[in-house]
Amino acid sequence: MRCLSLAGALAARGAAPIFAVAPGDARLIERFAPALAPPLIRPAEIGQIVRRGACDAVVVDDYGLIDTDERTLRRYGCRVLMVVDDLADRPHIADLLLDPGHGRGAQDYAALLPPTAEVLAGPAYALLRPEFARLRDEARPLRTDVERVFVSFGLSDVASVTIRALDVVRPLAPRARFDVAVGAQAPSLAALQALAAGDPGVVVYVETADAAALMGQADLAVGAGGGSAWERCCLGLPSLTVIVADNQRPTVEALAADGVLTAVDLAERRWEHALSEGFTALLDPARRQALRTASLVLCDGRGAERAADALLARIRLGSG
Repeated sequence: MRCLSLAGALAARGAAPIFAVAPGDARLIERFAPALAPPLIRPAEIGQIVRRGACDAVVVDDYGLIDTDERTLRRYGCRVLMVVDDLADRPHIADLLLDPGHGRGAQDYAALLPPTAEVLAGPAYALLRPEFARLRDEARPLRTDVERVFVSFGLSDVASVTIRALDVVRPLAPRARFDVAVGAQAPSLAALQALAAGDPGVVVYVETADAAALMGQADLAVGAGGGSAWERCCLGLPSLTVIVADNQRPTVEALAADGVLTAVDLAERRWEHALSEGFTALLDPARRQALRTASLVLCDGRGAERAADALLARIRLGSG
């Protein structure tokens, strides 16, 4: 999703993005960015595109990539290489390195990048779709009562966490409406639809393109770390954030320590108990207001625009 956001910002500036994706991911581009409609190639075809000089830059967002792969792209003639990372645990030979992690800075990559590389670091570079910035500008005042809750753990729904979390928090706000967004292949989907069939207060959305609007209407969110954490921050949406992957832990824990969100770790043995306690605490409007204020200061939703400008500037520099 963050690559789609960057591609959209580049296209708005006159660039022509090409996506190298596995076949199963092509439908996500068609579903979530129908207006973009970029050409699609297989990852194995990247080298051919670069060798033909058919692109000015390559943007890589892949935890499996190592510096050897980046060197191969250079050998093929890649002029400008941009890498998206949030781990700071491996070397790169990129021209630009983007890491939106909370507290990240150039110092985290000093020993991992060439001295000429530019580091775009911190939540100011979180790659969000433009509707989040627009909705942020229209943000409504915080309601005293929790009337709507947005629940989403992304498209993957690790360990059926969506239905497990909903089973815990739904009874804690029986009068609220719960908007639940999941992927079409989510393990929780059947159980969620069965729950919604008997509970008018639960509405399930499958691969919705309107997640930003649902967040904008919510008083409280329950969801995973990762890119969606920045979406919630941008909108000032008080969040109970569940760490569902190891790479999310450093950023989510740092955000929790700075009072931006409330965190729960799925790896904890009694995580459901912590989830219940965290949700109950966020029913307090003063607590939600504190999270809202801290979130709005942290992320304005215009990171994709800044990243696109930096990449295009680097391309122009290389052409000069």
